[in-house]
Amino acid sequence: MPDLHAPHIHRLHLADLGITTRVIDAGSGPPVLMLHGNPDNADEWRPLIARIAGRYRCIAPDFPGFGLSPEPPSSFGYTLQEQVRFVDAVLAALNIDEPVILVVHDTGGMSGTSWAAANTRRVRGIVFTNTAVFEHFEWFPIAHRWANPSLVMHLRNKLLMSALGWNGGALFRRIFGATAPQLDSTQLERFVESFALNRGAKNTTLRQFRQMVPHRLLRRLRGDAAAPR
Repeated sequence: MPDLHAPHIHRLHLADLGITTRVIDAGSGPPVLMLHGNPDNADEWRPLIARIAGRYRCIAPDFPGFGLSPEPPSSFGYTLQEQVRFVDAVLAALNIDEPVILVVHDTGGMSGTSWAAANTRRVRGIVFTNTAVFEHFEWFPIAHRWANPSLVMHLRNKLLMSALGWNGGALFRRIFGATAPQLDSTQLERFVESFALNRGAKNTTLRQFRQMVPHRLLRRLRGDAAAPR
């Protein structure tokens, strides 16, 4: 017999945003919207989907530029406001207007929390997993490096991102494998394939972090007393 809860893959063209995205859609019941982190994509949620699709409708989009979704055009600036519009557009395209259970991870938590704050009546519940949604969060050093707006750092970041894909992703495999030793070889290779060897995902990461991470220098210029010295 066919698996009634097997994932269906949508390729959604969101005309108002000028982007196309992949969405994993599985199961039936109250909708659960899953927003992935970086450097991941919608596939992050497949183990969870396999567990709960018998009771819930699981919706997991790629954020623009990640996974199997192409890098967005320059008109999509990756501000939090634009990411909130992206979430709205995905739900509208799938005709989901009932309250959702929101499950967020990492950078998906920033987008998801902003969306939830603007749509409190559409939120049935929220599950936070390893995310940052509070004011004055002290981002990790590489995030500040990626967010640095200077031309020199922009060029250095592009070179570093390119290097992550050299020799079949060997550098990324070594660095990320040491950072996340809990990943088995299959999981690690998924990251290599979907991120280290995916130029669009790496370009999008730099664009995303320049918008989402307030660089230390800019915070000091604004007189932010909480900016690290």
